[in-house]
Amino acid sequence: MWLVALLGASTSFIESCLAVMYREKLEDGKYIGGSPWILKKQMNCKWLGVIYAIASIICYLGVVQVMSNSITESVTSVYSHVDFGLTPIFQPLAAVFGVELDQENFLKYFLAVLISIITASVIFGKSKKDAIIEALNRIVPIMAVLYILLVIFILLTNITAIPAMIQNIFYQAFGGEQFLGAGFGIVVMQGVRRGLFSNEAGSGDSNYAAAVVDIEEPARQGMVQALGVFVDTLVICSATAFIVLLADPKIVGNASGMELFQLAIQSHIGKIGAPFVVIIMFFFAFSTILAVTFYGKSAIYFIHSHSKMNVLYQLFIIVMVYVGGIKQNLFVWSLADFGLGIMTVINIIMIVPFAKPALEELKQYEKILKRKK
Repeated sequence: MWLVALLGASTSFIESCLAVMYREKLEDGKYIGGSPWILKKQMNCKWLGVIYAIASIICYLGVVQVMSNSITESVTSVYSHVDFGLTPIFQPLAAVFGVELDQENFLKYFLAVLISIITASVIFGKSKKDAIIEALNRIVPIMAVLYILLVIFILLTNITAIPAMIQNIFYQAFGGEQFLGAGFGIVVMQGVRRGLFSNEAGSGDSNYAAAVVDIEEPARQGMVQALGVFVDTLVICSATAFIVLLADPKIVGNASGMELFQLAIQSHIGKIGAPFVVIIMFFFAFSTILAVTFYGKSAIYFIHSHSKMNVLYQLFIIVMVYVGGIKQNLFVWSLADFGLGIMTVINIIMIVPFAKPALEELKQYEKILKRKK
């Protein structure tokens, strides 16, 4: 994943720079763009842009389900044993739909509805700019600061164990047995897949966001996106790995997924760790839901600019948020992987032959910076 991030920073710069160069200005003065627009304008392949946009939508519908499920799983794993006294009240209503409610099921259904309502209120909210962007501008800084402060505390309290942890990471990935066996291939495959999901570099996801920024220098936006890859993967994702690897093995045991992360946090900061994880997970997952919803709106617009198409897409997103909150489906991960794979292949085909214009923009921007000095 680290190697993917280092390579992805350069590809992110090129694709984001191109996104700003080939975007369109709407009647209301806002910008819209992304990989489909680059394919249309630079390569004269609108049909390929449509395929990319469809693949984007497939990927995002899978992602929102996974993120919604992550929120409900994080809550139910901590509070499923708590009796809120509400299950008997809703049991008659659930029986109408053939649903048998226990405490855990009640929490899942309740949270799925609540997340869907919150998502709908943001997506369809009124704002001077874009309601989704404004919500993200408020959520992301809060969650990033909280998480980074937690990681700094954990690293400082486990500073003597850090060298052994780093050694273990490289040994488990590149040890003799792993290198000669299938383990090395699995490491590479998982690193690439999760790295792409994490930082979006190479897939063109972030192009939808880069294109809407009100900025004159494409190279400047490209560098911002490259920095984003570094922060997202090499800082945030690595921090998560460090939290788990530095945890007490006796506490985390053979746990996996969300339970593993929660137990790891508890081993570091005690009982307050569980509710802290719930809060952090909500911020991370919900911001991802909003981000891919925004990306999908641009993809839908490229396919058909009629506003009703976007409304239908947003309604479908809300349905997927509800469905994902109730039940985890491994097929959904595969669906998101499939869409992301198509996007990445098309995006690489696009940026490899057309990297030169982005590099020329970088040279021009460097000259501007030198003149300002």
